[in-house]
Amino acid sequence: MIAYQPDQYWYDISTEEKFESVYADLRQRIFGTAASLYQAFEKDPAEATRRMFEEHFDEYNVRMDYVADMLGVDSIRAKASEIYQNLSEEMKKQVADYKQGVRNKTWMNNRCNLKYIIDNNII
Repeated sequence: MIAYQPDQYWYDISTEEKFESVYADLRQRIFGTAASLYQAFEKDPAEATRRMFEEHFDEYNVRMDYVADMLGVDSIRAKASEIYQNLSEEMKKQVADYKQGVRNKTWMNNRCNLKYIIDNNII
């Protein structure tokens, strides 16, 4: 939702000059991301998926299940291993608990990359 609240949001549209600046920035963001990605997917879905996964994984919150469906499970193994290795000891304990049937954390009950990795024995 776009609302005029310059104290809380990144934009300020209080003057025509500021409005035009925000408009230009939004156009650049849309055409630099969503429109570019849309065109890439229209042209070659597999290549666009690979590019999104390799270049924009965190930025676009890429879902590993989608990438595995498009490119195969082998394409995500290295990233899955990296995600698991970077977990804190507390999170690794949660993973062990999850494997034993515990479902008391948000990630255990909702779609997320870690849950997908564990449920599908990717690592």
